[in-house]
Amino acid sequence: MSETQITISELHEELEALRHRLLELEEIEVMRVSEELERFDSLQVLDEYAKQLEESRDKITRLLRAGTAVQEARTVQEVLQKVADSIGEAGWGSVSVSLFEDWDVVQSAYYGVSDKDIEFLRAHRRPPEERARFYGPEFQRFRVSRSYFVPADVLAQVMSTDGVVPGRREVQAGDTWDPMDLAYVPLYGNGERVIGTINCDDPVDGQRPTAETFFYLELFADLVAHKVETELLLERQRRIEEALRESEGKYRAVFDGSSDAFFLMDELFRDCNKRACELWHCSREDIVSHSPVEFSPEYQPDGRLSTEVARERIHKALAGESQRFYWLHRRKDGGLLDCEVSLAGVQVGREKMVLAVVRDISQDRRAEEERKRLASLVEKSSDYIALITPEGEIAYLNDAGLRLAGLQSLDEAPSRRVEEHLLPPDIGAFQQAMEVVRAEGHWEGELRLRHFGGGDARPTLMHMFAIPDADGKQISAIGAVVRDLTAIKQAEAASRQSEDALRWLVENMGDAIGMTDVNERFMYANPALASLFGLSHQELIGRSLGDFVDAKTYEFIRAQTGLRRKGARNRYTIPIRRADGQHRLIEILATPQFDREGKLRCVVAAVQDVTDLELSAGTSTPPKA
Repeated sequence: MSETQITISELHEELEALRHRLLELEEIEVMRVSEELERFDSLQVLDEYAKQLEESRDKITRLLRAGTAVQEARTVQEVLQKVADSIGEAGWGSVSVSLFEDWDVVQSAYYGVSDKDIEFLRAHRRPPEERARFYGPEFQRFRVSRSYFVPADVLAQVMSTDGVVPGRREVQAGDTWDPMDLAYVPLYGNGERVIGTINCDDPVDGQRPTAETFFYLELFADLVAHKVETELLLERQRRIEEALRESEGKYRAVFDGSSDAFFLMDELFRDCNKRACELWHCSREDIVSHSPVEFSPEYQPDGRLSTEVARERIHKALAGESQRFYWLHRRKDGGLLDCEVSLAGVQVGREKMVLAVVRDISQDRRAEEERKRLASLVEKSSDYIALITPEGEIAYLNDAGLRLAGLQSLDEAPSRRVEEHLLPPDIGAFQQAMEVVRAEGHWEGELRLRHFGGGDARPTLMHMFAIPDADGKQISAIGAVVRDLTAIKQAEAASRQSEDALRWLVENMGDAIGMTDVNERFMYANPALASLFGLSHQELIGRSLGDFVDAKTYEFIRAQTGLRRKGARNRYTIPIRRADGQHRLIEILATPQFDREGKLRCVVAAVQDVTDLELSAGTSTPPKA
């Protein structure tokens, strides 16, 4: 019985131990299964993570590939187009990339956008101030990282949709993207300044963009913005360099081809043009690296040393103060030149230099001096000198003219019309004179001028002449030189009175008075002389003395006239035969009269009948001096 009991007891213990072992095995299996399950879940996570890593690697690879393509672009437009193409190929059905300048679109590129839609977008571009609003505080609620997403259901509330082109992708089941959704990524330049934007539309997967989507777009946008700014700087630099080359070519052409002498200098001449060599009668080698003082006399006309004045002028020009002044230059051959010099500071590379322009004004100065002399002559002339417009108005009147018209200045005259300065009866003559000047170029005649100071009208001799314009085709003005004839008219009147009185005296005196020319013909004879020859004085005028004397006496008379040519004045006696045949003996006191050139003009003779005196004295009648 005890053996049996031991056996049962041992069996019971073995069964209990087996039960515990089974429990342990169950626990182990549960743990194993749990571990297997945990290992299976981890593999799934790892697989998902691997897939995500693969997608990220793919996105990064595409991003790098797109970045490489963008970096290879050589113009801003090429950059924008490669950006649009790259984003389109990354999963967006339509893309537009725009570049701003003061918020206005200046350049654009498109991917997947029809020509019709592009034309619509260009025709409906928003004003710059409205575009700027899309990046301001009002749109902060639509920011996703540094980008913007405006859902379709609020789009019309925040902006006008007139210029919006909806997405063209057909909506499919499971899409979260609405054709009127708006997603755009700013291009940020230096200082976070918005220089453009990338608008994305029609996602291929039909899903709205997530923060991760914008993350990759923003990485790309930063790279693009940097490239755009770089290309803009390069394009600007290229434009500047091209402009500089063009400008340099133009300036070189002006420099070399100018009719003025050009010099580039500091303290010494560093360059010059062909005209400079011609002006100073020397070669370029004679000028470059030489001082301007070498081409100047020791002293300038104002008495200052050329070295001091040149140094002062050059330093002022280098300091930015432009200079323009007269300078007396000396050519290589020693000849002096009157010149006008202009100095201006210029930047040549890193050097501050002076551009000098030298113009030969010798002829201008001579012309100016001549003009001043002429002006002085006109002003100091005692004659009335005026400039008259082709329409007949006085444009200028000298001092003598003002005095003659009784004016202090031309402005005091009631009118500048010449007709108003003439007596009414002379206006018609002046108008005719103007027509003659226009037709023939000059006119001279007598006109009477009014005296506005209350004096009497002045008789004048007026000479008018046409002054042509620079082309010589039109009359630019009419010159008038007017001489006051008042004194001459008064003298003529007095002379006429004196002449009348003298004539009356000569005509009525008992002495015979006559005048013969160099050919012995009577030019004048008073009644007493005509009676002496047995004629009236009208009959005697024009007759020759030879008609009243024999040949020997006439030869004697001609010899006496020869003495008159030498200025001799003497008395002589000759026989004559009167017109009635009577013979008389006359005594002549002959006095020569000369013209302005000193030639004998006539002989004035006082004649006395001495026949009775000579007969009573018993003298003979041959002529005697």
